[in-house]
Amino acid sequence: MAADALGLLRLCADSPWLGADGIRFGTATGGSTTTLVDTALATYAGDERLKHRFVYFTSGANPAGERFVSSVAMDNGTLTWRTALSNPVAAGDEYVLLRDFAFGDWLRWMNETA
Repeated sequence: MAADALGLLRLCADSPWLGADGIRFGTATGGSTTTLVDTALATYAGDERLKHRFVYFTSGANPAGERFVSSVAMDNGTLTWRTALSNPVAAGDEYVLLRDFAFGDWLRWMNETA
């Protein structure tokens, strides 16, 4: 079910109804148990658009791990959360950023409408 839901989220990601960056897929270039670095996210210092998002890992050593982004350093593409993951984020780990709701909420809504 989670794989099907991710597929639906991919279809929704470009919807203008979600607004800019409502759902964003990416690949980490590094990180730790409390950070994700993706140089493709880098913009400029002070940019906080991706703060207070949910990051859900779809591959790597933390599959289905989800964390709430508490701070960002967008000058280098770093997202930070408070509760450590079991394993550090590694280059190549895939993830999805969700602007308004946790992945479990998306799954529940998809089940309700199916």
